[in-house]
Amino acid sequence: MKSSVSDKICRVIMGMAFALPALFAYSMQRVLAEFPGFVENVYSLALFRWISLPVAYIVSVFPLSLTEISLYLAFPAFVLLVVMIIRGIRRSEKKSETILKYLHRTAWTASVLYLVFMLLLGFNYSRMPMADSLGIEVKPRESEELEEVCYLLLDRVNYLRENIYEEDGVMVIPEGVSKALKTGYKGYEAISDIYPVLKGPSVRAKGVIASHYWSFTGITGMYFPFYVEANVNIDVPHYSIPNTIMHELAHLRGIAREDEAEFSAFLSGINHPDTYFKYSSYLNALIHCRNALYRADKEAFDELSAVISQKVKNDLSCGSVYWKQFEGPVEVVSTKVNDSYLKSNMQQDGVASYGRVVDLILGYYLSDRN
Repeated sequence: MKSSVSDKICRVIMGMAFALPALFAYSMQRVLAEFPGFVENVYSLALFRWISLPVAYIVSVFPLSLTEISLYLAFPAFVLLVVMIIRGIRRSEKKSETILKYLHRTAWTASVLYLVFMLLLGFNYSRMPMADSLGIEVKPRESEELEEVCYLLLDRVNYLRENIYEEDGVMVIPEGVSKALKTGYKGYEAISDIYPVLKGPSVRAKGVIASHYWSFTGITGMYFPFYVEANVNIDVPHYSIPNTIMHELAHLRGIAREDEAEFSAFLSGINHPDTYFKYSSYLNALIHCRNALYRADKEAFDELSAVISQKVKNDLSCGSVYWKQFEGPVEVVSTKVNDSYLKSNMQQDGVASYGRVVDLILGYYLSDRN
């Protein structure tokens, strides 16, 4: 009798074993958050790179986005799988046991995939703040300091824009987006000796063929951890594409938090040998800081806006017109999903975390002051 009870307990425990990979991954992310230094040195700068680099280089061989291809194949594959499962259940003499078997396999698959997600991205949310690893002082700043940095950025933006190729008054990458996708990593190569934390694979980003339809979500890029692949919306106005490339490539370097990936894009972009990357990253930083200035000092914002060159204004206007056509319920739902995803990975500000890049930019320019 006791043996029978023990056997049942063992079967129950074994039946619940599928939850162990996911439970381990979820718990470890929370535990490791208390030891950011350990995560930084043991996982992010070592284990993550050992795991992700081979995958990144293999995937980079394929010019098309494997993430996008997988999305197209997902629906027919799902339908085929459902048909096979239904046929298997119908042919089985013990239908209830067969159903449980398929459910068990599905649970195991989901649990293991969650663990893989953590290994290829999730645990990086627990690493040291980038401000600490780069020696940047992040603290509350006066609006005058924000205004000063805005003018520093605007000076570079106006200057760079004068020598940039344009069509119909709007910036266009003359050699095409494909070259930008292939050479984005050069910005990181230029600063990896100064900032070893940003070392990573010299691989291309991938343009998404259905980018126009992707714009309905309001998303310009996505890192897919299972392929260690940077995906970029290439339908958007060209002025934003180089910075998006650098942002997504930051995730390949283990920079998980969105504000830090945005700052990594800024650092690598302004040091990229290509003028179009420099312009894109300075302009993106200016947009973030200018928005913050609007909230802090409307009068200063108006004064700054008055000295933005007409060519830069043309680019910004093009962006506004472009995104206006995609406003709607799909964008709203997409934003909510992204917000929930970020919060589930301990970014409590959700999508608002993107705005924290301003603190890093200000720290970058002002940290050396007494």
